[in-house]
Formats: sequence, C-alpha cells, structure tokens
Amino acid sequence: MAAPMPYINDAQVNRIINEEIAKATGATTTDKVYQAFRTLQRRRRTSREWNNLELAAAEHYMYARFLAGRTGDPLVLSSPDLYDKKKQVFFALDIQDAMTTSPYPCLPPSPDMVRWGKTGANVGLSDFLMANPGKGYQNGAALKPLVSGSY
Repeated sequence: MAAPMPYINDAQVNRIINEEIAKATGATTTDKVYQAFRTLQRRRRTSREWNNLELAAAEHYMYARFLAGRTGDPLVLSSPDLYDKKKQVFFALDIQDAMTTSPYPCLPPSPDMVRWGKTGANVGLSDFLMANPGKGYQNGAALKPLVSGSY
C-alpha cells in the first residue's frame, strides 16, 4: 500500500488555477478551462514537475471542471471518488504503473485530490448551466469520455 500523500497547500492550488485560467484564451469559459487543463497536464509530464502535488491537484480540478462544464453531467461529481478507488486498488496490487499516462510514476491515492476534483466538477456544472440557460443537467453525457479516456 502506498504511503499517505503529504499535505497539499490549497492557497498554492488556487493560485495555479487562477493563473492558468487568466492566461488561457478561448471563446467560452469551458474553452479556457480546457486550455488551462492541457497546460497543467503538459507541465506535469515533465521531469521537473511530475510530482508537484499542488500542480496535480490543480490538474484534477481543471479536468473535472472542464468535463462537467462541457457535458453538464452531474455524474462527473462521482468521478474523483471512482478514480481514487481505482488508484487504491492498483496501488494495493502493485500495478499502479498501468495507470500512468507519462513516463513518470503515478501519484498515490489522495483525499485532497478527490476534494479538488469534486470542487472542479461543481464549478464546471455551474459553468454549464450559465452557458446553457434552461437546458438543465445532461445525465450520462460524460460516461463515454470517462470510459474511453477521451478529452
């Protein structure tokens, strides 16, 4: 089993999120969030920042915000918990390298990452409703991207 994750500095995570969204360009909030997510993802896939916990938390936030904002699916609120459970199982079986999307090791499960992901999903659902007045939530719309790993 993996050692517990160290403390994540929420003020630094907020700073990273705000800076990346401020720098992003796009026609909509969701476009800007997507661009910010991809920027954070690129940063984390480097030898210098792959294990930066605040950057990882900001990336989790940004992905969940983007996915919820793009799809309007409230099921995105469950995805951080499910991803964390998957990590727990993979780490327990010592097969966590199967989860990596870069040459660098997978960070262990973390309640802070779950919290940041859920926060992003909540904000993303608000983004969706603001951008789509009267449309309402789109139950199940995020399932295909979540299962296929698209976006």
